[in-house]
Amino acid sequence: MASPRLERLDDAVMHYRRALALRPDYAVAHFELGVAMERQGDVSTAMEHYRAALELDASYPSAHNGVGFLLAEQGHLEDAITHYEEAIRFDPEHEPAHNNYGVALARLNRIAEAADHFAKALEIDPDSQEARRNLEHAEQVLLDRGVTPAGFGWRLVFELSAHSVLILKVETGRLHDANAIAQLLVEPIKRRYVEVLVYFYRTGSPRTFAATRVQWSPHAGYVETTFPEPRSMN
Repeated sequence: MASPRLERLDDAVMHYRRALALRPDYAVAHFELGVAMERQGDVSTAMEHYRAALELDASYPSAHNGVGFLLAEQGHLEDAITHYEEAIRFDPEHEPAHNNYGVALARLNRIAEAADHFAKALEIDPDSQEARRNLEHAEQVLLDRGVTPAGFGWRLVFELSAHSVLILKVETGRLHDANAIAQLLVEPIKRRYVEVLVYFYRTGSPRTFAATRVQWSPHAGYVETTFPEPRSMN
């Protein structure tokens, strides 16, 4: 007996085939049929319909992303990147294209560039767990290589240690990721300290007042505190 999921895919395939029988130049139907065929595991047919969608509408971002994804799965990373770039050119806020672009770059060992696109994907969709995992992994790789992750979301701007306490200051446009960034910084070195304080400042703002602090200790773990915005004095 077929599963409900497979039955729904079969229904989708039938629906889009009927749509194309009535209107062969319907780019959206070609794309959606490609999605359904990909989910059924028929990659060659999926590619045919993604490419057909692009022949009808060369500015179709999701079709570029679909072609790029299948090319990457086949190991054609440079060709895949060309399609991801086209998807982003036509839709700069296309979250899946940014994430997939990052994956392709990471596979080419272009980790810093990959992190840029993972960060952008997460900025577009803060709930994307895949983009978050990819970004955290990329940043950890860079830290392991001794690279400070500047220019793609955050950078360490100050460091001071005394009496087994470490104070760090970080500039970032991703304050919602303060805890994750703190863990990236603290985990590799926490055995050396009894307390680590990581202060976060908005990128481009004066470093007079921190927006967020993450405090780590062996007993309490990571504790995040958000500070109120300072009021201007008239």
